Amino acid sequence: MNCLILAAGFGSRLQGISESKPLTPLGGVPLIEHVIRRASAGGATRFLVVTGHEAAQVERFLAELQFRLAVPIGWERVADWSKPNGHSVIAGAIALKGNYLLSMCDHVYDPAIVTRLLAAKPRGVTLAVDRNFSGPLLDIDDATKVKVASDSRIASIGKQIADFNAIDTGVFLATPALARAIQAAVSDRSRVGM
Repeated sequence: MNCLILAAGFGSRLQGISESKPLTPLGGVPLIEHVIRRASAGGATRFLVVTGHEAAQVERFLAELQFRLAVPIGWERVADWSKPNGHSVIAGAIALKGNYLLSMCDHVYDPAIVTRLLAAKPRGVTLAVDRNFSGPLLDIDDATKVKVASDSRIASIGKQIADFNAIDTGVFLATPALARAIQAAVSDRSRVGM
């Protein structure tokens, strides 16, 4: 299973700690390596990382990492990494065939989440959520909150929503329909001058 990892952004919240969000060390290991190791342990077999800010540095690290972990890791560089994550999804998904995992480069998660997502029936996009808000590392003010409806669909999502019952884990199971939907939304906005 392919895993698309978004690692293009500036990482402003980590600016005082690291020049590059994906290469920010956590326990002496860069965040991107944690994500690749965990996704691989959960069942991902190939990786495509969308790079942007500090791309050359991140790509050098990935080139070395693929040999050290013996797992295929490629990358796709976006020209304008200041754009929202949807643009990175489009850039990466073009290079992938079929369904894929989608992960943020700065979310560290249990490999069991990936295993469960891979066992799920693909439905456009499936977001893994966490309903436990008591973790010692959870910054609830910064977390992306999710309101999951009784039929398991996402009713609302965002950092500022007040009525929520889950937290975004940063890992999804996506079908090609996701990139098509994002592309359509981007096209619609450009037609109306947004």
